[in-house]
Amino acid sequence: MMRQDEQTHRIGETYKQETEKLFAEWKKKAKGESFVTDGVINPDIWFKRGVVAGRTLFLLKEAYGEGHDWDLAKDHLLTDKKARPIRKKSFALGKRT
Repeated sequence: MMRQDEQTHRIGETYKQETEKLFAEWKKKAKGESFVTDGVINPDIWFKRGVVAGRTLFLLKEAYGEGHDWDLAKDHLLTDKKARPIRKKSFALGKRT
């Protein structure tokens, strides 16, 4: 029988693979325009929380390219000082549940 952590990791890896495929397909359709990827920042934590425990989802306005491809989560949400309030709120909400 598979342990919960192994199962969660496997689900997270499947999520990553499937989203990478989708992003590659969508990027081809963008026909040379800048392409912005996004998605779950840490799939292992996201899927470990489960539906019963609840998960916080932030929906942001449409991201537009800056003349080149970039990743919303990796290039901004995890590093940008402007995203710090989102990270703090997310942490606080996670502690409440």
